[in-house]
Amino acid sequence: METLNAQVLASPEVASYLRDGDERAASFDRMKRPGGYPDDYSFRACPVDAELSDGQRLSVGTLELEVLSTPGHSSGHISYALHRSGGVDLFSGDAAFANGRILLQDIWDCSIVDSTRSVRRLADLKPDGLYPGHGTVAITLGWHHLYSAMEEISAGLPPRQLTF
Repeated sequence: METLNAQVLASPEVASYLRDGDERAASFDRMKRPGGYPDDYSFRACPVDAELSDGQRLSVGTLELEVLSTPGHSSGHISYALHRSGGVDLFSGDAAFANGRILLQDIWDCSIVDSTRSVRRLADLKPDGLYPGHGTVAITLGWHHLYSAMEEISAGLPPRQLTF
């Protein structure tokens, strides 16, 4: 990270995985099996500059991001809300995706219960933009995508899965 002059920030749980290079706790061992990562990939230990907590505010230049604990996809998952004059933009990581989709995996710390709670929390923000960790983004009406997931949750169904 010195090359980029960047800091590594993570939730307390994820910070421990990073510091220890714990491939199993981070579920990289499971994700390597179906070809999610190359066979020769190794999850190496990495120093963590700071641990983030729910509700904490981070300044990035003139912007301010709020840290949101959003477990479900994984237990130490966090998302970020960019509060700006006139609205909120959401960087949801892997907690929620466009078109009301979520991503559940067969890993030890993935939870449908936590995931639905996290989607509900994110929907309550009524974000304008929705910027997931990968896939399609929504620069307007981000809340609509989250509400689509909430409609299925309210009907007692899990939201549709993200597929690649």
